Amino acid sequence: MWYLFFKRGVDLILSLLMVLVFFPLMILISIMIGLESGFDNVIFLQKRLGQKGKVFRIIKFKTLKSSFLKKDYIGHNNSEETRIGSFLRKYSLDEIPQLFNVLSGNMSWVGPRPLPVEYGDYILSNYRQRLNVKPGLVCLTHLNGRNLLNWKQKFQLDLEYIESANLRKDFFILSRIPTIISKGEGSIISPNLLNQQ
Repeated sequence: MWYLFFKRGVDLILSLLMVLVFFPLMILISIMIGLESGFDNVIFLQKRLGQKGKVFRIIKFKTLKSSFLKKDYIGHNNSEETRIGSFLRKYSLDEIPQLFNVLSGNMSWVGPRPLPVEYGDYILSNYRQRLNVKPGLVCLTHLNGRNLLNWKQKFQLDLEYIESANLRKDFFILSRIPTIISKGEGSIISPNLLNQQ
């Protein structure tokens, strides 16, 4: 109980601080995306699975071509990325708007990455424990290869985190993230889970 109380406090304080720090960068990124793709296509919203299966809309900077987004978002490849989108994805800058998801309480700083609702049946059948906690901005997979891992490896790391989650582990994960993101490690697009069943 105390862990969850302090975790939420850390989420709020850290998110508010980071929104202030990254606000100029968010404006700059928005302008760059707008110049390439149009200013009505700066933000991308997608339904994701949250804690207890609650569906929420994740907020990201748009990184894919509009022609692709009109068809499907699941299972795309790098050729579908815009020029600025490739850069944003490499350094996870497209994830910055998710700070507002954390502020709203739909997400936490640390936790399993939220998956699209299309994966709901698979998660409920095989990895229901992932839905016991709030999804996060970062997780153990970021420390172990990110999208270089297959889905089974990612889910095993998620369960490892859930089974022993505590503030010390959260701070350890957060402390490692700046170094990993600055190197752009493991930023390739992850294969479609639904095609691997």
